[in-house]
Amino acid sequence: MSFDTNNCKLLSELKKVLKNIKLDSNETKTNNAIVNAVLQEIICRMKRLDTLFNVVYQRLVYTGSYYQGLRLHEATEYDVNLVLQFPFRKEAWSIETEDSAPSFVKCKLIDSISGPTENATRNLSRFFDEEKYLTRESVIRWLQSLIDKVLKGCLQIKNVKKVRNANLIAL
Repeated sequence: MSFDTNNCKLLSELKKVLKNIKLDSNETKTNNAIVNAVLQEIICRMKRLDTLFNVVYQRLVYTGSYYQGLRLHEATEYDVNLVLQFPFRKEAWSIETEDSAPSFVKCKLIDSISGPTENATRNLSRFFDEEKYLTRESVIRWLQSLIDKVLKGCLQIKNVKKVRNANLIAL
């Protein structure tokens, strides 16, 4: 038996196994519709509750094993990133990297707030330290506070847990 024949047989068997453990496509479509509807409602309420969020919110980015089609068993979590655009010109930021942590960047504000969103963004200074570096913790604290306020007015959903830690805001 040739190498190619063995590879074809192995590939065929692996495809059978994958078919049996992969998420059902109808269930995936249903899950996506539910998650999207819940997230859109939360975003809508966050925008109504907070003028700054309404100004800086851009879109959601769906990421992680579930959305990449890599999840093999029941979907118990969904990774979604919020894209925020602060009202500063691109030139107003200095992006700094460190050799010791190449995947980590620091954003420093080198210009001031200006433009039509000035009233809504008056309190942006709370997101920066005394050296004008954007602090991740302050942004997360703000977002978590908004999410908490939005969810306080919602009914509890069975089997949905709210998780909170320093690196993550999860529902």
